[in-house]
Amino acid sequence: MTPHNTPPPPHSPPDAFGFQVKNVSFSYAQKLLFKDLSVTIGCREFCSVVGPNGAGKSTFLKLLTRLLEPQVGQILLANQPLADYLHRDLARKITYVPQESFFAWDFTVEETVLQGRYSYLRPLERYHSSDFDRVHAALGRLGIEALAKKGINNISSGERQLAVIARSLVQEPSIILLDEPLNHLDLAHQYQVLSLLTELNS
Repeated sequence: MTPHNTPPPPHSPPDAFGFQVKNVSFSYAQKLLFKDLSVTIGCREFCSVVGPNGAGKSTFLKLLTRLLEPQVGQILLANQPLADYLHRDLARKITYVPQESFFAWDFTVEETVLQGRYSYLRPLERYHSSDFDRVHAALGRLGIEALAKKGINNISSGERQLAVIARSLVQEPSIILLDEPLNHLDLAHQYQVLSLLTELNS
């Protein structure tokens, strides 16, 4: 597994770094995936992680989101240990789009995307009209607003992937982690998603 990124300017202040992965080791099912892995990913970088199947690309992204914890080493976000963040605070900074998304309950597309706003709610607080505005804006940008009232399990896999990407947008994070986000998308939607990501990063 090899991260490919463009380093930040040589005199960037420490807080300019998004992630700092320091000497991380991780094994999964008795298979060593990383040993003493260190990498820095700066703000406003497009960083690709490439490697063969089973090399640990998805595992690496899950470590960056705290879905998994390093067995050795440390990961920092903006110079603060990732483990020190409350999950609510982390959800406002990082969003993760997995390769495949499965839904046990048949929420509507609108309800699914609305979940991206959950970290901004106080206990027992209800969603606001501004949250719904963000949802429909994201659906519109991805060309799937007409699907808002359809069940998330009753649309195509490509449409479901777009809905999950829309959910990540309404989360309004600083960092978007995408695990093969163009899976199931036709060429037109692949271009649309890549153009949108470029726009967000500009």
